[in-house]
Amino acid sequence: SLPTGIDPLIGTLQVGAPADVTLLNLDREYEVVPEKLYSKSKNTPFGGWKLRGCAAGTLVNGKVLMRDGVVSEQEV
Repeated sequence: SLPTGIDPLIGTLQVGAPADVTLLNLDREYEVVPEKLYSKSKNTPFGGWKLRGCAAGTLVNGKVLMRDGVVSEQEV
């Protein structure tokens, strides 16, 4: 059984569950550019690296937070 206060629907994709989902594009290649990071800190050891695979979209509470690398200005 789950500890008290833990929602059994968290981590599932079913009706009534929180719609927190990240969609991945495993074929897309991109270069890490520290200035374009959405983090408060732009410090990364991966600056200039060329990587394959990235988040294509993110939904939080069923609302689109990020699509194709662009973060929504709407509050989620």
